[in-house]
Amino acid sequence: MDMIAGFRGGTRTMEIHTGSSVPGPVVGASDALGGLVAQAAPALAADFSLQSLAGASDPAAGRSDHASFHERGWAAAAVCENFFDDTAPATGTRQYHLPGDTLLDEDHDTDYAAGIARTVAAAALTLAGL
Repeated sequence: MDMIAGFRGGTRTMEIHTGSSVPGPVVGASDALGGLVAQAAPALAADFSLQSLAGASDPAAGRSDHASFHERGWAAAAVCENFFDDTAPATGTRQYHLPGDTLLDEDHDTDYAAGIARTVAAAALTLAGL
């Protein structure tokens, strides 16, 4: 999870990024991992819009926190607020990577963060067979 609490209104969007700049088995494994997150979302974040971004057209491919996992051949998905998707206006924090990017940020929304965290936790538990 990265950038999960910034929300300025509108539709609560959860982006699921599995795009990789590394070819091979990591691509399919990452897509499957992102699929688990997408399956969990309706039960745990029912008011969220889901945006699944995969393949070379994923604007987060080769960057963000999941890229280093892909480089090592490990499946990974980056799950975040509406930030990378260029098809809709970003609704995340205006303080991204600025000194005001703290829990006191006016755009910080704990319920938004909790919805994303619950969804990712459920996907992890499913993957673990629990």
